[in-house]
Amino acid sequence: MGLVGVVLGLARIVMMLVLLAVRVVLPVAVGVFLYRLARREKARQAGEKRQEKRREPDFQGTVRTVDYRATEEAPHMGPEPPVPFGYKSGWAAIRCGDPRQVTVALGLRNVREASWSVGLEQAEQTGRVFVSPCLEGFVLVVGLLEVLEGADLPRWTAAFSEVQFFATHRVTEFHRWGRCRSGRLLRDYCYCGERGEVLRDVGEPTPEETALGFGGFPAVGGETECQRFPNEEDVLDIAAAWGVDPRFARGDYPPSMGWVCEL
Repeated sequence: MGLVGVVLGLARIVMMLVLLAVRVVLPVAVGVFLYRLARREKARQAGEKRQEKRREPDFQGTVRTVDYRATEEAPHMGPEPPVPFGYKSGWAAIRCGDPRQVTVALGLRNVREASWSVGLEQAEQTGRVFVSPCLEGFVLVVGLLEVLEGADLPRWTAAFSEVQFFATHRVTEFHRWGRCRSGRLLRDYCYCGERGEVLRDVGEPTPEETALGFGGFPAVGGETECQRFPNEEDVLDIAAAWGVDPRFARGDYPPSMGWVCEL
């Protein structure tokens, strides 16, 4: 029994040492392992940062980048020949030799000089128009599509000896053209294909309309009895016949600047 007791005593001592190792030594070993792992990861990140600094120098001040595609597509900023327009647009041709009189009569605000490219681009935004320099006795005001889609003409038409107005939009097939002299409406034709009806047909067709074959267009109440319907090219054709061609097909106008304004 004495020998058995000694063996059991030794076994208990061994078990106590094992438990002590599990409770104390093992956590310490795990902690040391995690500490070394963390230091290794930190060293790796520091090395990557040093390599990154060697690849890209540290610039002092503001770093500027260039979008070359945007630069190539940037609109012209200085004087240039008139840029064609007219499609999906509304405009007026006002007989006047001074664009400043036009801006005052129309009550335009925030008048800023602009090239044709910039001005026409700005005129596509609601509430802005582009006023051109005088061309063949007329000043053009581009960006009036929403105004001319309404029934009534603006009151400022009476301030000039002649005002021509044009509007066309292929999506709704809205096409309108007309002419006023000293505030008197002489001609106003408007057809809306989306609604399938003639909205306005005031005054007798002008000789220019007859020459262009507009006599075959529908009349009020007779929309189905016609030879053909108006289109956007017809609007540009009558504008050219009455005064200024918005396509500027002649191409002999000198470089010039206009003005961007707010209605």
